[in-house]
Amino acid sequence: MSDELKPCPFCGETPEIPECHGTCYEFDCDCGMSGSSIQISDLMTIEERLACPNLCRENDFKYPDKYIKRAEKEAITAWNHRADQTAEMQAAIVELRDMLGEARNGLEWYRDEYPQDTSEADNQMLEQIDQAITKTAKWSV
Repeated sequence: MSDELKPCPFCGETPEIPECHGTCYEFDCDCGMSGSSIQISDLMTIEERLACPNLCRENDFKYPDKYIKRAEKEAITAWNHRADQTAEMQAAIVELRDMLGEARNGLEWYRDEYPQDTSEADNQMLEQIDQAITKTAKWSV
């Protein structure tokens, strides 16, 4: 696992990895569209929680560094996993848009070659394909 963040799947920028100052490890991208947050206590065992019962009063609401580092690694893993999924989805969208374009070309060819067999359903399908191509173009980064 890398301790470096992958670029934001929405804007392409890489956020800074902040210091943790409390009970939750979190960071956000400056674009405001993406972030990662891990509640530190969610990663602790019962034994670890019981080992620091006065944690909040004695340590200004901050967990010991070993728990913060664990949460940081989990937050980075969650961020990078989502970035990988988004890249895969982007590639699939491009592939599907290309397929829609090929389907559109085939339907136009058929309509031009066999106008007597063309129906209103063919024209409606062309409109739906055009709408889908336009819509998926907005989803690509």
